[in-house]
Amino acid sequence: MRLPWLLIIVALAGCTGTKKAEAPAPAPVPVEDSTATFGNKQDKADQRIAASIQGAREANAEGKPAAVEAELSVAASYLPMVLPGDLAFVRQRIQQNDPKAYAEAKAYGAKLKADLDDLWVKLEAQQKKSAAEITELKRQLSDRDKAIEQARKDKIAQQLSTLGAGLIALGVALLAFGSFIGVSKLSAGLVILGGMLCSSLTWVMDSPAFSWLIIGVCALVGLAALQGMIAGSIKLWRYLFPAAKVEAPEAKPAEPNPDPEQPL
Repeated sequence: MRLPWLLIIVALAGCTGTKKAEAPAPAPVPVEDSTATFGNKQDKADQRIAASIQGAREANAEGKPAAVEAELSVAASYLPMVLPGDLAFVRQRIQQNDPKAYAEAKAYGAKLKADLDDLWVKLEAQQKKSAAEITELKRQLSDRDKAIEQARKDKIAQQLSTLGAGLIALGVALLAFGSFIGVSKLSAGLVILGGMLCSSLTWVMDSPAFSWLIIGVCALVGLAALQGMIAGSIKLWRYLFPAAKVEAPEAKPAEPNPDPEQPL
């Protein structure tokens, strides 16, 4: 009766993957848009600088040098540290006081600002494209994981169905011929019931009842196998060590009566 135990082992091996609790899908975490945040802060800093410079120009026209210095110091707080070479170039331009040099500097500044704005627009477009590609890649990976999981479940379901059908067939065979090896009809019925439960496992693979049904199948088949092993062992013992035959004592023939008139 090794077959029932072999079927139990196959059942446990085939269903090991389903006992593992599936990790819940991680909730989407909002990701801070660093480029947009940087752009907003940079625009705010530029606007504050422009406002301070405009205020300093108005204070200068009104003859308020202290206010001019104060506003320019505020504008400088938003700007990086001045490089010595750039400062020397500005001082030279101030000493020369050449309108052409100022016009060229203003034109260069306007062109540089236009180039930066164009680069910023391209950067935002590239960021949106990258975000769309990442979203599409995540969707493809999610679809692939779902397909793999479904294929795994289909394979396990097929194994359980095959195992259930095998147990039912075994139970029917034991019901018909089990008496020759000492297997009772109750044990055969337990094997059939275990096969039916095993086949029903495909409907509750994602349910908490799956583990209990596995235990029930193993218990039913185990009880039937235990009864079969005990009955088979008893039959094997009787076959290997038959009981000695006790011969009946022979009947002695009646002795002849010497005197026919006297009763025996």
